[in-house]
Amino acid sequence: MIEGVFIGMFSKLFEQWYPGIVVQAVIGTFVAAGVTLATYKIFRIRVSSKFRQIVVIATIAYAVTLFINFIVTLFVPGLGIRMGMLGLLVSAVGVTLAVLNLILDFDYIEQGIAIGAPAQESWRAAFGLTVTMVWLYVEILRILSYIRR
Repeated sequence: MIEGVFIGMFSKLFEQWYPGIVVQAVIGTFVAAGVTLATYKIFRIRVSSKFRQIVVIATIAYAVTLFINFIVTLFVPGLGIRMGMLGLLVSAVGVTLAVLNLILDFDYIEQGIAIGAPAQESWRAAFGLTVTMVWLYVEILRILSYIRR
């Protein structure tokens, strides 16, 4: 529920600043997720433990970097990652990591089905996929806002 409120407020704010941007971000999110799923299935991508480790470590590093940037921005106005090429690059890295996490989510779901995981455990897979989709949406929204500035 909290995630829905957050994403709703975030979307409303961006829509006020840049009319039409939310629809573009939603379409971009579903296209990216659809292409990722199709690629995962068509090319039969297998997730190795090494791939999983790299993606998890990179995701944690990205999250820590954004958190440090947030703290720095609070205490030292004008410093930190902002719009422009650096902001665009950081968001592009975020989209890439979100797509790689989608692959991990698809693998988790597929493995759960393969081992016959109990149906009541499906919420974990659904929650993980939802969080990744929201992250992808936010990063695409950020990229679109940088382009519109």
